[in-house]
Amino acid sequence: MPTVTPELVKRFGDACSWTYEAWTLHRALFDDSPEAAVFRTSKHAYFLQNVSIITQEYALLQLAKLHDPPGKGEAANLTIAYFVKFGKWTAETAARLRIPPSPQPTPPASRRRSPTYLNALLRQNLTGISQPSRSVGLASRWE
Repeated sequence: MPTVTPELVKRFGDACSWTYEAWTLHRALFDDSPEAAVFRTSKHAYFLQNVSIITQEYALLQLAKLHDPPGKGEAANLTIAYFVKFGKWTAETAARLRIPPSPQPTPPASRRRSPTYLNALLRQNLTGISQPSRSVGLASRWE
């Protein structure tokens, strides 16, 4: 069983801090800035719109990475789930974190999805990913 070392805690804290910095940078430049209205009407509006989308998506990506599964096999991801799963928690803390006592059972065969369904879902998701980021609803602030 992997252990949580002080070095891992430091690295995880650094990842959390970087995520927070990415989010606050985007927010300071494009959400809370009094100059945001000027940005939208300047001759550089197109460029600034793209920077806004890129910084927001980057911050969301960093946040999503923190919520990845703890890992598979020998590979481990430095995530919230890793610390919840492998941290040495007191019974009180484990109850507050709602750590399950054992892995979740595999669903019965009747509730599993077929590979065909999963492939169709994946194709649908990949199609959505290939669409411009404006579909997220960010562009409406700039138009």
